[in-house]
Amino acid sequence: MMNIKKKIRIEDKLDHAWYIAYNSMTHRVTGDENDDEEMLKQANYRLQQIDREEWFPEARLIIHERPYMDTHQLAEAAAKKFINKVMDTNHLKVHLGGDT
Repeated sequence: MMNIKKKIRIEDKLDHAWYIAYNSMTHRVTGDENDDEEMLKQANYRLQQIDREEWFPEARLIIHERPYMDTHQLAEAAAKKFINKVMDTNHLKVHLGGDT
């Protein structure tokens, strides 16, 4: 019985984090001084186009490693993992903000 409740809570947390990732008014990808504007523009565009099937696998891995992470941090961490994979890099940062 406990495992079922825990699984439901994890699913609820994933759903809420997805809501934040998808509905944030601000999606911003930042890099470092070596990244050109065109690459960052592409990364920002790709992040705005993210869908649930792309985001959820990354979020599931993170939530199992860090189950007590808050939902906003989870939303950003999964989006960051996703965008770095898509852009074939490992240093981009993702910021989600605004009203959700």
